[in-house]
Amino acid sequence: MDASTALPDQPPARMVAGALAHLAKHMETGCPRAARLAAILLERIAADPEADAHLRAHARELVDILDRDEAREPATERAAR
Repeated sequence: MDASTALPDQPPARMVAGALAHLAKHMETGCPRAARLAAILLERIAADPEADAHLRAHARELVDILDRDEAREPATERAAR
């Protein structure tokens, strides 16, 4: 997923809050857009030198998980959404 989307700079805590909100929506509803938005925010956190090293590592791990989930989803299910 591409984190190059133009978003204003936000502190890591605010991006974590947004990522968690999108991730919860994805987990609750299966919404692929919520997963993509969570991944975008998590990628930004993972690349933020101001963020804690552990936070960056866990953010990267979650992005990888979301990417794998998206890749495993059959194309017919993606097209139906």
